[in-house]
Amino acid sequence: YVIYITFFSYLRQNNILNIFLVSMPLSLMCAAEKEKLKCIVYMHGLSVKLLPMQIPLSTELHLISLDEMEYYSNFIPKDKVKLLPVEPITNPKNCSIILLRQILDFSKSSGRKMDLNDIKRVQKFSVQNGLDLYYKIHPKTDRLEIESLISSLKIKKNRLLINKTPITENIKKLKPKLVFGWFSGGLAESLNHRVLPIIIEPLIKTKKIDELSVFKFEKRCLILKKDYKKIERALQNNNYYYKTIEKLNKDGK
Repeated sequence: YVIYITFFSYLRQNNILNIFLVSMPLSLMCAAEKEKLKCIVYMHGLSVKLLPMQIPLSTELHLISLDEMEYYSNFIPKDKVKLLPVEPITNPKNCSIILLRQILDFSKSSGRKMDLNDIKRVQKFSVQNGLDLYYKIHPKTDRLEIESLISSLKIKKNRLLINKTPITENIKKLKPKLVFGWFSGGLAESLNHRVLPIIIEPLIKTKKIDELSVFKFEKRCLILKKDYKKIERALQNNNYYYKTIEKLNKDGK
């Protein structure tokens, strides 16, 4: 913190008054405020719940979900809480994206609540509904795990999204009708793009989800097992598709 203060003091003396940050490093933000610098924070994923006194009031937040905007507007001036701009997908193609986790460990002892059967269920659903399925690989996933996944599920390599770009870039390029995931911020970005977000499994009641997540996953997404018929109907009826997305955005399920 002392190092940050010294550095920001040097910047201020050289007439640099704005600091741009990715994610929410609180110590940096507090140091910037102490030195009377404006701190503009861009979230690259979903934020978590924080105590009001933890966030300097001079901070300007750029967030990816309406739930985050509502939450932070309770204790940060509303003009300093903004939604990152996105391009709505107006003519989606017959394809879907599944957001895989960083560690592709499918053993029962892993405790990661993700197994091959989950992915096979998404594969089957996509085939039955005429959707080309693409696999978004986490940027930090080990290469050997990727090769194992390809072998286990017989995935064509041209369906792998191994680039390190944010999921929003894949959505804009592929224009999918559905985005599948577990508890990824990509589901929130999908909803912003007006693409239907699908949770592969019902939420596991964990401390992380119950106490820390600002984004209301169960309210803002459909669940593959529970809402199977709704998803199929949305794929078959464009009006119902967009009405479902608007409902998730405004009132939730």
